[in-house]
Amino acid sequence: MERGSRDPSLLTTKIAIPQSYLKRIIPRTSMHAQLDQGLQKPLTIVTAPAGFGKTTALSEWLRQRALKAAWVSLSNIDNDLTCFWRYIIAALDHPLPREEVEAWQQSSQPHNIEAMLTVLINALETTPEQTILVLDDYHTITEEAIHQSLTFLLEHLPAHVHIILATRVDPPLPLARFRVRGKLTELRTNPLRFTYQETCAFLKHSMGLTLSEADISTLHNKTEGWVAGLQLAALSLQDCIDPAASSHFIQTFNGTNRYILTYLTEEVLRHNTEEMQNFLLMTSILDCLYPTLCDAVTGQARSQLILEQLEQANLFLTKLDNQQYRYDHLFTDALRHRLKQTHPQLISELHTRASSWYEQNGFMGDAMHHALEAEARGSHILRQAQRALKTLAEEKEAQSPLWSVTQKSEDTFIEKLSEREFSVLCLIAQCLSNQEIAQRLVVTVSTVKTHLNNIYAKLHVHTRLQAVTRAYELGLLRRSEPETEPLTHRYHVERC
Repeated sequence: MERGSRDPSLLTTKIAIPQSYLKRIIPRTSMHAQLDQGLQKPLTIVTAPAGFGKTTALSEWLRQRALKAAWVSLSNIDNDLTCFWRYIIAALDHPLPREEVEAWQQSSQPHNIEAMLTVLINALETTPEQTILVLDDYHTITEEAIHQSLTFLLEHLPAHVHIILATRVDPPLPLARFRVRGKLTELRTNPLRFTYQETCAFLKHSMGLTLSEADISTLHNKTEGWVAGLQLAALSLQDCIDPAASSHFIQTFNGTNRYILTYLTEEVLRHNTEEMQNFLLMTSILDCLYPTLCDAVTGQARSQLILEQLEQANLFLTKLDNQQYRYDHLFTDALRHRLKQTHPQLISELHTRASSWYEQNGFMGDAMHHALEAEARGSHILRQAQRALKTLAEEKEAQSPLWSVTQKSEDTFIEKLSEREFSVLCLIAQCLSNQEIAQRLVVTVSTVKTHLNNIYAKLHVHTRLQAVTRAYELGLLRRSEPETEPLTHRYHVERC
């Protein structure tokens, strides 16, 4: 096939690098640097949920670096071995033997795909310039024969050829083998989240909004740097005619916003199985997700596997440690709203199950919270919660118990927490990961871990959950009333 010739039966827009329609593209310096480094290896995968700007980030990186690339925008209709490789060959636009290519393309049973790929690999080897192939939306490909053929290409790729896969889920390729051999670069959700500076630039320059620093900070924290969330919020803000209206919208903005709900429903929930949707809805009442806790709430014993599947699918899930996860804030809001719409009669029972699990495991602070949420009037847990809250109110002292507490029943002395340790305690009460706490406090992850170890030692606990529960029991933290403010402020903390 001669260079520049195109099959008229192929959509040329599928092999064109997408253009951005934003007023001004936000520089993604850190992410672009990681993509630069990835060119030293055969394969880069960019994996993140819907709306994290994978396509825009890649296309803008190619434009800024003036890199020539072959681009294929994939969809469900490309789950055909012949169709898939016809688009790739057309996008690469390399001089291949016309007779061999045409014979393969016209074959109704291209069983000898490796022979065709061998021709392609040999042609790429003779081409001196760097070649980049971007396969966008690779998660739409489910045909096993395509995965196998792409693996063959990757295993025999010439040194100057690089492949980038943009996908919502990890592709079923031998990633572990590529990883061990040093052939794989991975960019996942966190590098794609907007930093605070990028959020400022996006809202002010790309979307043309005039917002205060406080409002920008609030919106950034609520969206957690999720690009689509910021853009949907910005679209709504363009209807606000004065600063007061903008501030009110931002303060009340959450996952129940109609744009957010529609996006998450159409782009996320409806693409999951019924089992997965039920799991998401039922566990949305939880602020932190443990496998055994999720088992208790859902009434089944597959939570560990499902959480691992959600993590692999990058479904707005943050891993806090080996056994603890949380959903992104806006995703939680949207799930809870949908749960109220579809199964309102189930909510009280779910909270009751959660309360029982926490009580059985000795975490009375969270047991109290879920008992109150369940409106379990007259229950043992509620009476215990009321007594504990009354005791805390009566025992408030002028000096904050942040500094020293003696719990008479156990005769345990709680050593003074430093200001920074208290800040870390507040943030783990909001279920932030170590990385998120480090970004918020502008310290290293190692420093956060040191503070956590100090908190554990002083509170005589071993895990985040135990530390937060202990802090509530001692009155170091106070939980705000449920449903009175956005989820990002759900765990309001103050010194008593």
